[in-house]
Amino acid sequence: MKDWLERLRSDHPGHVELESLGTSPEGRDILLATVTDHSTGPACDKPAVWLDANTHAAELAGSAACLYTLDRLVDPDDAEAAELLKTHAFFVLPRVSPDGAEHVLETGAPLRSSPRETHGLRAKERFEPGDVDGDGRVLQMRVVSDSGAWKASELDDRILTPRKPGDTEGPFYDLYSEGRFSGSHRERPAVPRSRRGTDFNRNYPSGWRPEAQQEGAGPYPLSHPETRAQADGLLARPRVGALVTYHTYCGAILRPSSWEPDTAIDPHDLAAYKAVGARGTERTGYPCLSVYEGFRYRDDDVITGGFDDWVYNHLGVLAFTTEIWSLPTHVGFEVKDPLRFNFKGDRTPEQTLQIVAWCDANAPGSVVPWRSFEHPDLGPVELGGWDRMWIWQNPPLSFLAAECEGNHLFAMDLARTVPRIVVRSSRAQDLGSETWRVEVVVENVGYLPTSSTSRGRTQKTAEPVRATLEATESVQILEGDASFDLGHLDGASAVHAATFVDPTFFSGATRSTVGVAQWIIRGAGAVDVTIDGARGGVARCRIPLE
Repeated sequence: MKDWLERLRSDHPGHVELESLGTSPEGRDILLATVTDHSTGPACDKPAVWLDANTHAAELAGSAACLYTLDRLVDPDDAEAAELLKTHAFFVLPRVSPDGAEHVLETGAPLRSSPRETHGLRAKERFEPGDVDGDGRVLQMRVVSDSGAWKASELDDRILTPRKPGDTEGPFYDLYSEGRFSGSHRERPAVPRSRRGTDFNRNYPSGWRPEAQQEGAGPYPLSHPETRAQADGLLARPRVGALVTYHTYCGAILRPSSWEPDTAIDPHDLAAYKAVGARGTERTGYPCLSVYEGFRYRDDDVITGGFDDWVYNHLGVLAFTTEIWSLPTHVGFEVKDPLRFNFKGDRTPEQTLQIVAWCDANAPGSVVPWRSFEHPDLGPVELGGWDRMWIWQNPPLSFLAAECEGNHLFAMDLARTVPRIVVRSSRAQDLGSETWRVEVVVENVGYLPTSSTSRGRTQKTAEPVRATLEATESVQILEGDASFDLGHLDGASAVHAATFVDPTFFSGATRSTVGVAQWIIRGAGAVDVTIDGARGGVARCRIPLE
């Protein structure tokens, strides 16, 4: 991937910059690509979108989505992208966890975020997922057990289903990921907590809880070099007005909050989240869900320390987590609850059989017949079942481009959604004796406010819009400060926070999208005014004194 990114930079020097935000513990660069049309100004002056992926090591389709968008942005035949890059910038971090992704690609073993050992170092028993039979894949293992919780489906022996209450007609099985055990209790081992249990997406500051309360959280917020580099990189780019962090799987666009109900979110921000999320649904087919309201793993607990929560709650930037790929949707099911259908087995045996049939037809080998194997730790086992990483967690290669395309289109929409400052008009009124009233009218033509969200205003993480008149030896400011504070300007999204949003009842323009700066000056020639629009970028104008 690094070679590909470096070629992209060398092939498109007028559009692509590449830098390392830091290095991983194994010495790999954490690479950020910046894409804009440099002929129209630097990226630091333009409103921007941030994309990143591979926070979780095995969720490789997210990296593919980032690379796909990078490729499309510099495609000479893509007129829409070329036009957008004249006024906007993209910051793309394709791989937050380069060590984790390389571990997965090299070993085929599932991994949450990082291959570093963080938990279970003192445990007598350990489990290491891996390819024990050398076939290049990490499948499932089943072991015959009278007290096993699983039973082969009558519809297809490759599928295991939960054992029903009162069922005594075996055989029953214990079920594991393919891998190795160590320890003394090998006759029927329990799977201990992973010694590679770091979860980067529990390591961010917002709502962070210690390891005992939130598994994978790490010793303190941003304790990992990778999450710290990602956070520092985002903080160094204050023009970012919207963000997507790509994960897999289940086909959902997730939004804050992960640990609070929607009633705790500012009404304007909630309306904007729903409206922008609906646009994402149109592009990807994924429903947009609040994590707290519709994507909690347990009813009695919440998820904390997530990246999108930190970006929204602390920075005030509109942030989404996109879970790429829904196998059941491609089979033809209308999935109303992606979490329960995909992760909690809330589907009928007949539905699972339809999924298997689709896999056999479209991704042969992703559901594998069981075969006997002499396990070095457990003795006789059977290997087979789901090749989970390459059919559930990531799309088959033949379906990858289509998933990336929908997400790319949503990223382009986000760029058109962020605030953007323009000069609507400027003039100099002659007051006589080389005295002039200079006026600049500034407008936010973006959908979001110049703070990105109302949270950005209350947290004061987004600077207000300022118009600065550059005084010179030939220009003297008589009235007004050189820098004129216009506050924050709303975008078109302000209409969604109105009392009546039906056009039958709505009257007037959206509020406060325009600001006016005025000065009284003495001078001759021309004056230059720079408008720093915070997350709306920078605009400039020269006003002749004539």
